[in-house]
Amino acid sequence: MKSYSFDKIHSRFQIKKYVVGLLILFCIPNMMYAKSTSKLRKLINPIHFNFSMGYGKTYYHNQTVGIAVIKKDGNHYLHIPSEAKVGYLIRWFRQPYVRTLLYENEQTLSSLANNTNNLSIGFEGKGNTFPITFSGHVDIFKKLRVELGSSICIHFIKILQPEERYREDLGDYVDPIGMHYVLKAYLMPSFKLLENNAYTLLLNTQVSLNFTYGNIIKDATAAHNWIAPVPVGIGLTLEKHISEYFSLFGRLMYEHSNTVDKILPNNSTKLVSLNQQSIFFQVGFTINCPEIPRCPLPGCNIDVKHKHSNKAYRGVSMFTGKNYLGDRLYNK
Repeated sequence: MKSYSFDKIHSRFQIKKYVVGLLILFCIPNMMYAKSTSKLRKLINPIHFNFSMGYGKTYYHNQTVGIAVIKKDGNHYLHIPSEAKVGYLIRWFRQPYVRTLLYENEQTLSSLANNTNNLSIGFEGKGNTFPITFSGHVDIFKKLRVELGSSICIHFIKILQPEERYREDLGDYVDPIGMHYVLKAYLMPSFKLLENNAYTLLLNTQVSLNFTYGNIIKDATAAHNWIAPVPVGIGLTLEKHISEYFSLFGRLMYEHSNTVDKILPNNSTKLVSLNQQSIFFQVGFTINCPEIPRCPLPGCNIDVKHKHSNKAYRGVSMFTGKNYLGDRLYNK
């Protein structure tokens, strides 16, 4: 119970730390905007800052290659035939495998090693996913957009089921915690399918770098040799422009990740293939800093951009996109 409590507290601390970091990053452009000079405003203006949250499903398929699976005392172990009575306690989502001795008779282990059908076993399951994303983007040549950002995906997955023919012998793999998180940095090139004063529709492509599929424990008895996964994705984003500087958006995204977990670092034939497919929907907002300040004259009722003493001003709040007649105050 102590181990479980520590892992749970550690997960919550890491998630809170990440969210606080996102809020700090989001506040920086607003602080710079409030005290910025005209040159700094114009420099920051093309950069749009985005924040979004969402919900989706992730489908898991973990496949052993050249490795048998044994269930004992409610736990599942990986067994490599060449390692005699050695097994690796499975902790697929939170922790690496822990190398231990298997007190099984020679006949049982020998039958596993000699039956090739037992050396390739798949486990499948699905769980809920909650992505939180912070990013920045710039538009290029009017039709293209390049977005760079980071995200944390909180996954809730408790059970993986083995293939039908192994269910009676192995039973379900039940994760002791049922939650893990993933930190990613991503690059998203997009193409504008449609853009007008009210909406922008984009086709998104995405490539990511997955930093933390699971938390690596600093334990001499733990085995964990990841080949870093590179998730790729495709999706659609629809933006609703509230003003020239502020928009709301919804994004539907499909993402696929396939990585290899080598149990033995020097053996590329004994491994577990980890396949994940996610589909999720996010809602969020995008904001950029106005290139000119708001008009400071209290008696000025001009809504559009204008000048006083040869200095340019905007007439309304950065969150206002229409005048009292409902006419838009900007053109995309």
